[in-house]
Amino acid sequence: MKGLGICDENFSTVISENDGTGNYYVSDAYKLNLQLYPQGDGYFSAISFKQGTLYLKNDNSNNTYYLNQLNMDNYYAEIGRQFTRTKVRFKIKGYAGFLQKKGSEYNYTQSETLLSIAQKYNQREFSGGIVCFASNTNPSSERQYFIKAGIGYYKYQSEYQLPGPEPKAYQKFEFVSPELTAGMNKQYSKSELTVKIAMRYDYCLSKGLNEASLAISEAGKSLVIPDFEYLSAKKIYLSPEIRYGIDLKNNYGIYLMAKQFNEFYIDARSQMGVNIALGLTL
Repeated sequence: MKGLGICDENFSTVISENDGTGNYYVSDAYKLNLQLYPQGDGYFSAISFKQGTLYLKNDNSNNTYYLNQLNMDNYYAEIGRQFTRTKVRFKIKGYAGFLQKKGSEYNYTQSETLLSIAQKYNQREFSGGIVCFASNTNPSSERQYFIKAGIGYYKYQSEYQLPGPEPKAYQKFEFVSPELTAGMNKQYSKSELTVKIAMRYDYCLSKGLNEASLAISEAGKSLVIPDFEYLSAKKIYLSPEIRYGIDLKNNYGIYLMAKQFNEFYIDARSQMGVNIALGLTL
């Protein structure tokens, strides 16, 4: 897995009897974020930039040296407007994001002299979309209804540069995703109840996979192909949620939340789960 052992922040490092036990990871990152929001109706915007570097180091020998390096650049921006019409608060925004990751491999001689730094991995992700949110603003009402609707676009591509003349190994896919969330919040004298349901449909517009057969064995294919089919599959998300909170003395409270998630895949087995949480609010 050398060169592919760093993916996002999930690691796979080969450890044998005499090698690999001295490997460790170091991450450096910083983020800049600017947000402008009005106190009432008006336009709002946000922009952010995050840059980070993840290193795989080894200190098995007398010297500590780099094995792999992953550079990450993340850009995000949104702009929108919120306004009130006939006791209904609206919020509409458009957003876009771009993420790029570049992975490099350090090559050394037997005497641990650095020969070269070769770029091995490249990943690009683009996302964008429009989201609309509406809720009633009647202060005399004990119930608040809200609805959120939007449509998003997502494109992913990753490449791994193989040694020699063989073409790059890559996987890529793009989705368009309409979504809808609706719910209700009811206020009591010392408690509140929130019920909502979220739905999303991921429709795959295109996908592609180059296994680079000389680099991936039959055992590797048995892992790569199912994972790719899972990531690029058309799917429906359905998630109902209920949350009940009680205000206690001294400005704190407790809440109980139950959330079910369902993922229905086209031509694949569905997945279901339940998340139950008990928490404290301050």
